[in-house]
Amino acid sequence: MKLLNLATALALSGFIAAAPSYANTAKEPTKQAQKQKQTQKQTQKQAPKKMQKSPQKPAQKTTQAQKPKTTAKPAAKPAKKQAAKPAAKPVAKAAAAGAGLAAVAATASQLQENLSVKYLGQGVKAVEDQAVIFSNYEVKNLSDKDLQTMEWEVIYMVNGQDAHTKPIKLNVQAPFFKPGNQFNIEVQLGLNELSEENRQLFLSENSNITSRIQTKALTFSDQSKLTLK
Repeated sequence: MKLLNLATALALSGFIAAAPSYANTAKEPTKQAQKQKQTQKQTQKQAPKKMQKSPQKPAQKTTQAQKPKTTAKPAAKPAKKQAAKPAAKPVAKAAAAGAGLAAVAATASQLQENLSVKYLGQGVKAVEDQAVIFSNYEVKNLSDKDLQTMEWEVIYMVNGQDAHTKPIKLNVQAPFFKPGNQFNIEVQLGLNELSEENRQLFLSENSNITSRIQTKALTFSDQSKLTLK
């Protein structure tokens, strides 16, 4: 009985001694559970923050998507320049043509100011058994210089239409053609100088033949010139 009681006492003492360790192991899971709960709470608290930050990223993408608008602007500028360049060429050509016509008109006006050519009349006559059309003109030097060479064009018209042009050049020997002097000239046009078509027109009874003269160039005794191009 004493042995049994001792054994049971030992067993009980061992049980009691082991009890605190058992109690300690039971407490440890509870601490781990608390730690897990705390970490879950922390993750739950941090999760909304991440969710709040994440919507900001698409906003950055949208601002980046607007960048192509700035690249599209330079593309429009070359189109305007290219459209403007072809428009500038016709304007320059028109200006050059206008300047050329103005120069011709100025030269023609100077020729008329220096030389007067007055139409006196025309007719038909036989020269060396050939019919010729003659035209008479009065020429006067209006300049303040001696004239040495004069060049004209006589334009013959049939019923108001230009049909034939005859160039004339007159060289005056010293003492040249003095300022204020005048003389008459006769210009002759033979039928053999005309084309077959114009010859028929000039010989037709229904044709009205007229002419006009235009001064093309003047050379003065000091070798200065006026030329109509």
